[in-house]
Amino acid sequence: MAESNERLTENQNMARNANRRLQDVAGRMAVDGNVIPFICECANGDCRGRVEMTIDDYFIAHLDSYLYVVIPNHPRLEGEATVEDRGQYEIVSKAAA
Repeated sequence: MAESNERLTENQNMARNANRRLQDVAGRMAVDGNVIPFICECANGDCRGRVEMTIDDYFIAHLDSYLYVVIPNHPRLEGEATVEDRGQYEIVSKAAA
């Protein structure tokens, strides 16, 4: 049975919230410049993929609240589009609500 769009969005938000906590902890530990294994923010609730990037890159990728970081070719919601391909990960934009 296919997951509802609402559930898929919730999956993305849970990953993003976990990443924000990781960003906060890593920032307090002064690991600036080091690569951190952030969680893929795709729509798949079972995804255990990692997006390796610096804290600064993670911050920049989320300056717009409609942006998410995902591993290439991971599940997307209808209307999402890649706005930047960084090789190891992509920055994906949701349509503005």
